[in-house]
Amino acid sequence: MSVSIALQTNIPAGFTYQTTDPQTNALTGTPNTPVNIPAHGSQSFLIAITPTAVIAPTDVAFTFTGTNTSPAPTVVGLNTLLLSASIIPVPDVIALSSTLSNDGIVKISNIVGNGAFAVASTNVGASAGITVSADTGNTALPVVLNVCQTDPQTGLCTSPIAPTVETQINAGATPTFSVFVSSHAFIPFDPANNRIFVRFKDNQGITRGSTSVAVQTNLVGTYTGSGTVTLSSCRFSSNNGTSSGTFTAVVDTQVGNTISGTFTLESSGASANTRIPFTVDITTSGNFVSTTVDFTVTALGIPIGSGTATLTGQITGNTITANFSGQLQGLENCQFTGSGSATRT
Repeated sequence: MSVSIALQTNIPAGFTYQTTDPQTNALTGTPNTPVNIPAHGSQSFLIAITPTAVIAPTDVAFTFTGTNTSPAPTVVGLNTLLLSASIIPVPDVIALSSTLSNDGIVKISNIVGNGAFAVASTNVGASAGITVSADTGNTALPVVLNVCQTDPQTGLCTSPIAPTVETQINAGATPTFSVFVSSHAFIPFDPANNRIFVRFKDNQGITRGSTSVAVQTNLVGTYTGSGTVTLSSCRFSSNNGTSSGTFTAVVDTQVGNTISGTFTLESSGASANTRIPFTVDITTSGNFVSTTVDFTVTALGIPIGSGTATLTGQITGNTITANFSGQLQGLENCQFTGSGSATRT
């Protein structure tokens, strides 16, 4: 209710906001007037800032709030505006980034893996020499970043892939760039903090434009491989032994550094099936945080028991390795151990 926008950053400038038609961007409503936004709805706005003095490049934050809600959190690079005001002509680079998934997130497919995204830009200010670089802001992330200037038609690099690109961006020019991300550890999904910033700096090292994307390690998928199950100290000694077969890991949910899914061990020789639903946290090095899981075992389609096991493991590159140890109880009572290794398909 009564949603309004105000300057949060103290700068020498006048400020106005007004609703717009999201289809046409035409102004609607009345300037500086709060509006009601329905639940699950949205509203577009025009924001106008009129400087009254020189402003060095500043990430300007805004307060978005309503009478029945707390102010929206400020995320630099996401809902802030890089603003400067000068009495002499300076470059003014407007940059937009595009990821492969078109959702503003660079998804690294492996713990140790690579990703990339594209950046389009236009200089609406004065011509200048510009250095383009990428960094992770105030958050240290396990990534190596490189950039290149690209051919706007083909997307191919026209400059060496390096930590920086130095180029002349004339007034009205629209150069494009690619950013390459190499990760060497797990990156949880935390878009407010885990971001990659692309900065355009002039010859004096002053930032004249920027854009950013979120980055995460994407572990969702189906992994297939092989595994073993060992039963020991069974009530019926004939069931003691080790069987091998297909090991499948289906990771269907990833929230932050927590993945959920199901491990399945199918022992063809014994016609046995072990099913283990799991939810486990992943460390930055790809190890499972040891946890307890429930499991069920069927033979020839008949449930023979269930139990609780300790789960450990790790993700290395594109491969999941899991280890289980617990107690099987039911029609049979045995010590249960198992392991499997599977690669994403």
